[in-house]
Amino acid sequence: GWSNTTRCYCKSCKNRFRNWLKEKYGTIDNLNKTYGTTFWSQIYRSFDELIIPKAGACYDTCHDTQGQNPALLLDYYRFCSDSVIDFTKESVKTIREYSDLPITSNLLDAAINSGTGIDYFKLSKEFDFVTWDNYIEFQWGKAKPETVSRDHALLRSYKKKPFWVMEQQSGPCGWSKMGPTPTPGKLRLWTYQSVANGADTVVYFRWRACPFGTEELWHGILNHDGKPNRRYAEISQVGAEMEELSKSYQALMPRARVAIIKSFDSEWSQSIHRQVEGLYYDSLLLDYYRPFWNMGIPVDFVTAEEELDGYDLVLAPMLMMVSDEGKKNIESYAQAGGKILFSFRSGIKDMYNNMLTETVPGVFADLAGVEVEDYDPLLEKTTAASGVFGNGTAHMWCDIVKPVTAKILGRYTSDFYAGEACMTVNQTGKGEVYYLGCDLDEKAMKMLAVYLGRKAGIDMDLYKVDGVEVVDATDGTNDALFILNYNDHSVIVSMEQSYENMITHETVENVVELKPYDVAILKEAN
Repeated sequence: GWSNTTRCYCKSCKNRFRNWLKEKYGTIDNLNKTYGTTFWSQIYRSFDELIIPKAGACYDTCHDTQGQNPALLLDYYRFCSDSVIDFTKESVKTIREYSDLPITSNLLDAAINSGTGIDYFKLSKEFDFVTWDNYIEFQWGKAKPETVSRDHALLRSYKKKPFWVMEQQSGPCGWSKMGPTPTPGKLRLWTYQSVANGADTVVYFRWRACPFGTEELWHGILNHDGKPNRRYAEISQVGAEMEELSKSYQALMPRARVAIIKSFDSEWSQSIHRQVEGLYYDSLLLDYYRPFWNMGIPVDFVTAEEELDGYDLVLAPMLMMVSDEGKKNIESYAQAGGKILFSFRSGIKDMYNNMLTETVPGVFADLAGVEVEDYDPLLEKTTAASGVFGNGTAHMWCDIVKPVTAKILGRYTSDFYAGEACMTVNQTGKGEVYYLGCDLDEKAMKMLAVYLGRKAGIDMDLYKVDGVEVVDATDGTNDALFILNYNDHSVIVSMEQSYENMITHETVENVVELKPYDVAILKEAN
């Protein structure tokens, strides 16, 4: 799916897409009714008339604007994803006729799922394990630690099992230009970040820089001359440490008590109609992930349909549409005592990408115990709010929320709707359903995470040090607490009990001190 190759516009795909739609809708009248093709005179008389949607009326790449039927577009995106998955099934079936070895494929960078256009939850079912490439600082930019951590979390979440890093950065890299050479300590740090977040195999790319071809500037552990260097020494150190650690640990996985619902249907729908300038589905999910990362609270990603009972807190940012199965699953989770939060623009569409006629938040209105009386897409302005998250500011969206059975936890303090509710909680069975009608700045999001975590019985803010990631992991028998310092200076992290540093075998009492880009792996002292 790399380089936008999933969504194809050839004659073969056009014919297959028409057959895919015929199998889904049965009759052309049913498709016309479902799509609402009476609008803009888009009515089809037969499946042979259906197009592959690309550029259309009001098409504007500068502002994410297009004029194609949104239901047709979403179906086309689903078809393209299914085509890749069908090809994968054929490939896997053929390989299994000749080999019983594990089968996988590279899922690329999780942060660009919108570009690949493949539902990775569905695709991953075909593999024995999943893999991805982990490049942090290269020609195309520098990733923040929380973004890399989020990507690792996505990979381990697709199958709920350890994954591989198929390509781990090992030097300065790029095609036409190079990114920065990794600062001493970063190669080791990035490797431990991978392992802490669920990677049981890390493969460095590459061994030695190639003297020819497109990637001749893509450096490996060794430069073009093949001589041992600083990076070689650093990775040799990691190898020796990993060999020793493997005597104490099997593959490690973070213990996540928080989950974020990731919906590819919602992601694709929001890419078709952004709703408001500056709003991006994956970026919003990262906004919810970041405060928990900052406080050392591992987070998994889940679908609405999968088992949620193992999580104390579930977040559903902009879950625009949900299947009947997913809706019932979420309701059961809340009824049984779970705590779940919905954000603005949740529950507003059916599974065909049409707007619901029920009052927002649509299919979640009864569960959340609210109605949205009005909403304000924020363009070139901000709105202030105050609540259990402290004082915050919205920059993209504000729902004016009317509690029906819910209680108010936050109100707007500016704009024409000052005094109206922006956040609520509704008692549902043994559980609680929260509704947040606006986006919030980073400080308010952190306070919101603390509030929700404590309500869910999670110890919050234990290890908060700027630029430090803490991951609580286990292999099912032995536990490991990873402390990862992304700062270019030393840090001291307060600890609540005695530990053994499994790398240095020193005893840690009260505090652990880390040098720049240093790592500690702690195990409770006996």
